[in-house]
Amino acid sequence: MRILHILDIDINNTTHGAAIMLKRMVEAQNELVDARVFFPYKKKIANHNYGFKFYFSDSKKDFEKLCSEIKWDLIVFHYCFNIRIIPPYLTVRKKNLPYIITSHGSFMKNVFKKNTLRKFLYKSIFLDTFVKNSKGIIFNLETERLNSYYQSKKYSVIPNFIERNNNFLLNVTNQRIRLISISRVDLYYKKIDLFISSLEKIKHDLNPIDFEYLIYGDGNPTEIRKLNNVIKKSTFRDKIHFNGPIFNDKKFHELKNSDIFIQLSSSESMSLSITEALSCGTPCFVSDMTNLEVEFSKFHCGWVTKLNQKAISENFLLALKDYDKNKIRLRESARKYADHYFNLSKEYGKISIDAYTSLLK
Repeated sequence: MRILHILDIDINNTTHGAAIMLKRMVEAQNELVDARVFFPYKKKIANHNYGFKFYFSDSKKDFEKLCSEIKWDLIVFHYCFNIRIIPPYLTVRKKNLPYIITSHGSFMKNVFKKNTLRKFLYKSIFLDTFVKNSKGIIFNLETERLNSYYQSKKYSVIPNFIERNNNFLLNVTNQRIRLISISRVDLYYKKIDLFISSLEKIKHDLNPIDFEYLIYGDGNPTEIRKLNNVIKKSTFRDKIHFNGPIFNDKKFHELKNSDIFIQLSSSESMSLSITEALSCGTPCFVSDMTNLEVEFSKFHCGWVTKLNQKAISENFLLALKDYDKNKIRLRESARKYADHYFNLSKEYGKISIDAYTSLLK
């Protein structure tokens, strides 16, 4: 079986969770089939040390040639809100090649609330047809599908790939409660500002609690400036610290030594940051838009809140009290979640190929 994945992100970008995930995914599949990657842009990628073949070009002719020289059994499109996807799509349709779409959370209704008019125009002009002509959609979680605009289309659910992490602690002895966030700095999607403002609602309850909130991540200068301004205006500005991006061993050191991981995204598809935190034994306080309500209820590894100021503030207080009473149990449960999906990841290549084959039938 020959599979061509079409990606529009640089998989060497270690700050982008999806980039890391996609690289692991194709490498796992390539152990069983001939899985390759096409990047619809000219920029060459510095690191060529992949376990699969890849191509890059923004030329329609180059892609048409690639589709003529090799008989692809399946094309997999990743990410849809990028006009670079359109020329490859037109070629795929012209050559009558079967394709599926991996949504990565991009079909969720909350996504359409940013740049609403532009996205709904794009949906009506291109996206609806793109989905209609596909063989189906891959979601990472069942709840992601339920929050999607496209629920009637044939689909399959494949959890994200998780690598085993032995760098964890079941008991941390911080002098103060350590909260941590690691994500792209994007206030619309990651809602860090909403969490900080929610703390103001419960400042009288929080004042006796000794805590710190460490924020790590990268983003465009405008978003970082907005975040710093939110921190400066906060009552708890001396406890909240934005530290820029963090990588590799240092990242896992900070995660395993933290008490609670915070991620209140307005749209997620099995977040790599959350799964990395859980693999370090760190329970998570997340929004319902991370699509993890069912998972967290099953594994008891954190807390889920509605994405509004009142709910966040009230549920965060409950989370602090729960953690104070049940720290070890929560951290053990976080590891059980990670181990469960790690065990699935050992068969990731087979699971994903079987799902693709089912959609093709």
